Amino acid sequence: MTDANSNSHEVKYIGGSTSNRGNIKSIVFGQNIIAVGGPEGTSGDAFYNCQKLESVTLNSKLEILGKWAFQNCNNLTSVTIPGSLTSIGEHIFEGCTGLT
Repeated sequence: MTDANSNSHEVKYIGGSTSNRGNIKSIVFGQNIIAVGGPEGTSGDAFYNCQKLESVTLNSKLEILGKWAFQNCNNLTSVTIPGSLTSIGEHIFEGCTGLT
């Protein structure tokens, strides 16, 4: 991640409640992201209700997918999940009516 001052930061965890969710169309997790929902996956709803979200690609290092991460993303049609997950929270894809 690069901040407003052009400083680079390594991001390992995505916490809860991503802002400006309404404009997210696709997500590709960088190679260093190991957990969604904070380090323990307990901070939920990271991408909850992203109405325009269509696709998600999780990286091969991802271990934890926290609760409610993609709940109510009803335009979500494609998710690539690696075999490295060790913990999947509750209600991850609840309300994702576009997934088959």
